[in-house]
Amino acid sequence: MLKFFLGFFVVLVFLYWLSLSPTISQDDVELTNYIKIIPSSEQSLNQTNQLMLTIFLDNKASKPLVNENKDYFYTVYIYKPPAYKYLSYEIPDYIYPNEIHIGGDSRTAHEANNNLMEMANVTLLNENNQVETDGFMYNGDKFPFFISYNFAEDPEKEQSDNNFYVVFSFQEKRFGRDVSWSKTYSVVNPE
Repeated sequence: MLKFFLGFFVVLVFLYWLSLSPTISQDDVELTNYIKIIPSSEQSLNQTNQLMLTIFLDNKASKPLVNENKDYFYTVYIYKPPAYKYLSYEIPDYIYPNEIHIGGDSRTAHEANNNLMEMANVTLLNENNQVETDGFMYNGDKFPFFISYNFAEDPEKEQSDNNFYVVFSFQEKRFGRDVSWSKTYSVVNPE
């Protein structure tokens, strides 16, 4: 009889483990973006077709998007077409330096790359398995948060694909179970 109850308890624990969900779901995150062509009179460099991609991130959850103990976190990545080069990023003045992390994480980068390959058949990683454009993680509480990335057309590269993408990649393990997820957002190109 004890074996039966023990077996039943193990099955219940296993079913609970299988039903674990991420602390932050896709519905808890609102990400919008737009891209605009920078007029030549406002360009920082004398190049053709400079673009500014602005990303707005909003937290719809009652919990922070990043746990202080790093139990869960995210990174937002930008895919740029090969014919463009990354120039710089801009953040609002009211954001403290310790509230923003520019760069990436191998765990979220691979999750984001897999999602981008599945959704758009393009890769986020270069031949050295590195992300070409710095991603970001905002751990402040002033939402919606926005950041702008500046790109310039690279005259040495052939124009093949002009589609930009933004990927939100969430990383979390709960009781040893990976409940990470990524979502890819298309960016509408101005033409």
